[in-house]
Amino acid sequence: MFRTTQAFIDRLESDGLKYKLLGKTHGGDEAVSLVFGGDEDAAELHLLCIFAQNGGSAALRILRAVQVAEGRHLDALIALQDCNARYRFVKFCFPGEDERSVQLEMDVLFLPEMRPDLCADLCVKGMHLMLGICAEAVPAQRAVVMFPIGDCPRAALSALCG
Repeated sequence: MFRTTQAFIDRLESDGLKYKLLGKTHGGDEAVSLVFGGDEDAAELHLLCIFAQNGGSAALRILRAVQVAEGRHLDALIALQDCNARYRFVKFCFPGEDERSVQLEMDVLFLPEMRPDLCADLCVKGMHLMLGICAEAVPAQRAVVMFPIGDCPRAALSALCG
């Protein structure tokens, strides 16, 4: 296991967070999965932390934060563009060819002289920042892109775009 991955897992365990080590990706990186929410007040969020095999970075991803309703692709693009303009450190996008779900992304760069525990701290801070932005942005985004065309509440549109 990479030193950065192990340090991240150690930090998660010391913070009492549950995780799943997914192991190596096809490209040789290592992935750790966490699940947040899932109660009656919040949808379940799946966060991946993927550590580069060269030890120089980690990719944080919140998968399927928003499911886009049929016929709402253009509304989703507008909402993504607005979110990307508002939130500096997190990118909202469609992953690959999937234009029915929205993903949040953040990349964390490690300096060569950084100790693994500091790399883990950066990932945890990034994770908290992503979750905070997701909590702020995603409810309005869901309201805009999950209703059939023409049924989107004005309050949701103005909250997102105003």
